[in-house]
Amino acid sequence: MPYVSKPMKLVTVWFTEEEKAFLDELAKTEDVTLSKDFRITEFKRLQLRLEAYSLTNSPQWGNPNTSFESTSFGQITSAGGNRTVQVAAKFYY
Repeated sequence: MPYVSKPMKLVTVWFTEEEKAFLDELAKTEDVTLSKDFRITEFKRLQLRLEAYSLTNSPQWGNPNTSFESTSFGQITSAGGNRTVQVAAKFYY
């Protein structure tokens, strides 16, 4: 039976503090919540909320492909961080 080994990791990446700060800035998302309370009686109220996550819809890029054998070596093939909006109503009694 032939011996098969796992490929070695050939590249190690080190970042300076400025590069880390820049990458952290790219990973930020803007979340916003708007709410309004409507008083119905002295002890009862209705709260309406609008919440938006990743309001600017900025992509959160995945890691580049590091496999030398792949045809997509060095390319980023995934992203996340899409915008999500939700509306909620809450009744307090």
